[in-house]
Amino acid sequence: MDNANTLQLAGPLTFDVIEARRQTAESFIKGAEGEVVIDLSSVERVDSSALSLCLCCSRLGQVSGKTVTFQHIPEDILAMSKLVGLALF
Repeated sequence: MDNANTLQLAGPLTFDVIEARRQTAESFIKGAEGEVVIDLSSVERVDSSALSLCLCCSRLGQVSGKTVTFQHIPEDILAMSKLVGLALF
């Protein structure tokens, strides 16, 4: 996989910053060709808006005909996904 198709998100993914992170991710996905990887290894803190961000990115990938995958998903996001019954990851 070419690193040019990897987006590294860092810092918190919480309500107070999620809109800016979503805009960044959506612009990246729209501009990428082929498979897109979103690396969450540098994410420090999450809340439920982080799961929403992942859903938005996956949906945009489907609409755009691109595969969007996530790496190093924080345990809190995985737990929220499981709690609400989403098979996103």
